[in-house]
Amino acid sequence: MKNHQKGDKVSINVIKQPNHVDTVSDKPVGRASEVPSCIYNHMRHAEGSKMTNDDGSEMICNKEGSWEHTKKK
Repeated sequence: MKNHQKGDKVSINVIKQPNHVDTVSDKPVGRASEVPSCIYNHMRHAEGSKMTNDDGSEMICNKEGSWEHTKKK
């Protein structure tokens, strides 16, 4: 899959369900091989990207490259 390439450029995004992605950063913050990134829906999202689930819970992409819960419903 193209979206799993380490050379892909990644941006900081805000993701709302279902699969609505808004880019927050003006330009890509780096390449997936150089900056921490998390995968959601076959796409890479840079560290700092936030996801809001249908139930109101929130997650953020952390520096380890995994989604971390930040707010519970």
